[in-house]
Amino acid sequence: MLWIAVQFPLLPLEVQPGFQPGASQAVQEKQHLLIVSAAAQADGIHADMKVVTAQALSDALDIFSRCEEAEQKTLHVLARSLLFLTPAVSIASEDTLLLEIAGSLKLFRGTEKILELLQQHLDNTKHDWCIAAGHTPLSAELLLQQACNNARLAPERLNPERLEEETLHRLQRVPLSALNLDRKLARALAAPGFATLGELLALPRSAQGKRYGRDWLDWLERLLGEKPDPRRPIEMPQRFHVETEFAEPVEQVQGLVFPAQRLLEKLDAFLNLHQLHSKAIRWHFHHEDTQVSRLLIRRASDQETANLWQELTRRHFEHLQLSAPVQKLALDCARPLPRRAAALSLFEQAWQRPAAATLLERLATLPALHTEMLHAADCHVPELAQRRLPAMQAHPTKRESASDRQLNPFSDSPLWLLDTPLALRQQQQQPVWRGARLELLPGEHLLHSHWWQQGVARHYRIGRHPDGVCCWLFRDSQQQWFLHGFF
Repeated sequence: MLWIAVQFPLLPLEVQPGFQPGASQAVQEKQHLLIVSAAAQADGIHADMKVVTAQALSDALDIFSRCEEAEQKTLHVLARSLLFLTPAVSIASEDTLLLEIAGSLKLFRGTEKILELLQQHLDNTKHDWCIAAGHTPLSAELLLQQACNNARLAPERLNPERLEEETLHRLQRVPLSALNLDRKLARALAAPGFATLGELLALPRSAQGKRYGRDWLDWLERLLGEKPDPRRPIEMPQRFHVETEFAEPVEQVQGLVFPAQRLLEKLDAFLNLHQLHSKAIRWHFHHEDTQVSRLLIRRASDQETANLWQELTRRHFEHLQLSAPVQKLALDCARPLPRRAAALSLFEQAWQRPAAATLLERLATLPALHTEMLHAADCHVPELAQRRLPAMQAHPTKRESASDRQLNPFSDSPLWLLDTPLALRQQQQQPVWRGARLELLPGEHLLHSHWWQQGVARHYRIGRHPDGVCCWLFRDSQQQWFLHGFF
């Protein structure tokens, strides 16, 4: 297993409508500060400080009330945006996500590419973040706390084969004060003088169970991967809805164009992720007096392009008259439908019949497509009688004439030829394939080749399986039967 934990430490502050990066700001909860920006920390303000004390220290400090609903919505949006890496995205806490990426290693060809894509995506979210990796969910969360406390840290390389060993090595240095445990249990662990988790891991399990109880052993087993710790992945919503709230009411339609563009980008990402399309979108304009006005935009084509939605929205906004200033802008779409694959063509006109060389040149421009051609080789052994050459480098060969076909002793050679002949077992001197003896049909071809090296002598026959499959067989000089192809 390979888990990556992603934390957004400033999420309660970043979801505030008046949040400004670099400003002296904080979020309060029950008369105490919960989150403090870097600029506020420079003024001597820190988390857990009383609001009255913080206001006395700085007149420039802006304090917001915590909005847990906005935090949850934003965290779910961030979680759904990471589904392009793995379907196993779960919510660990109010500001932390967990990604299980072991099943995505083959798709992305290793952890380095996954980490690169993850960091690029997180940078585009405009949220402050830090990540850590572990072989279990709890180990990733615990190491994440250490990473966020020290600095914004992202593992550069992850070796899945040595991940468990490296994780256990890092867990040894985790202080007991960093463990998110019950206060009573934390005091019991620290009472004998233990300072790090490694000191506890060195003790016998039975002794720890007697002293600290079964809950501690259960947590320890899930941390080390000795006990399953399943996490429930998030569920994708069936309908799309996204909104943005403004710090100050927007009075002019021109002030809504840029926020609308950002919401349309989220709609495009949602539809692309699920390969869906929609023929209508609806804008909701929430005014200060709880009044809501709406604008419906339709389109005729099925192909989903974000640029067209933006162009249609811009044209509708040009003729829109706001009845009142807009406090919040929301967007949803009609019931999404499965997207039909576009019928693309290599040529401008479907009726064009280009030359073979032109078609080959066009195919060579397609990514991840390797064009090769088969060419005859100077060898009579069937598996060596042809070779593959790059199509753009191969030279055209002349067509086989009727006289050439008459010289070919294998006129009944199969279309499907195995790269390496498959040895068969025998029953009563007859070859056996797939648990049944093959019926040898009349006719035999004899092949002698490579007399100047280790000679090749084969007797080719056609065998028929009871299921009706016809096989191309041969018997070598040692009387061993081989399967060489299928008709």
